[in-house]
Amino acid sequence: MLCFWKISLPGYGSLTGKALIFHHLGRSWRKPPEKPYNPDYIGVLRLFGDSEACAFSIHNLLQARRNYGLAAGSWLGPYAMCRAWQTLIRTNREQADAVDGKENFPMALYVVSGDEDGERGGAPVVYIDVAAQLCSDFNKGPSTWSPILLLVPLVLGLDKINPRYIPLLKETFMFPQSLGILGGKPGTSTYIAGVQDDRALYLDPHEVQMVNLHTFYIYLACICIYFINVV
Repeated sequence: MLCFWKISLPGYGSLTGKALIFHHLGRSWRKPPEKPYNPDYIGVLRLFGDSEACAFSIHNLLQARRNYGLAAGSWLGPYAMCRAWQTLIRTNREQADAVDGKENFPMALYVVSGDEDGERGGAPVVYIDVAAQLCSDFNKGPSTWSPILLLVPLVLGLDKINPRYIPLLKETFMFPQSLGILGGKPGTSTYIAGVQDDRALYLDPHEVQMVNLHTFYIYLACICIYFINVV
C-alpha cells in the first residue's frame, strides 16, 4: 500500500521497485555487500533503466501520462500520477500478451480514491469486490490467491502538509503490507520508507548518481533523515 501527495517523476521508481523486490525476494531480503547479486534483483533494476527499451523507464511513463494532457516537466498531482502508472502497466501487459505473455509487473493494481476524479480529496475506500475483480482479471480467471498493489492518492495540504495528518501517516508504517509514502512539493518530492519516533527515513530521488550504461544497474547511495514537524 502506498500513499501519495504532490508527486514528481523521479520518485515513482523507488516505490514500485520496492514492491517488485518484496514480491520476488520477500520483505526480509537485503542486498548483499558484494556481487554476485540475485538475478531477480538485477531483473527488477533493469525494468527502470534509462531507455525506452526498459518497461518502466521515465521515457515510457512520460508517454503514459500524455493521455492525461500532461507535458514533460509538468507537476503531477497524486491521482494523475497513479493513473499514469496504471496506464503504463496496462500498456506493458498488452505488449506482453502479444509477444510471450511474460509479465513485468506480476500483480494486480488498484488505484483507491475518495471520489470520481480523486483530485478533490475525500476518504479513500477499498471495495473488496473491486479488488477481487481486479485480481480475477489479472489471473484471467478464478484463483485462490493473487498479489495486488494498492495506490492511495491523497491531498494532505496545499503548500505544506496539514499537521493533523502526521500521526495517522506514521501509523500506516505499522502495516506489514506498507511500502511507504511518496510525496512532497515541486522540486522536493521524496520517498518516505519508514519512521522512527518523530523522524522520517526517506530517499531523495533527485540525487544524481552514477549508472552503468550497459546494464542499467541502479544504485541508491544516499539515505537521509529529517525531523517531522509536529506543531
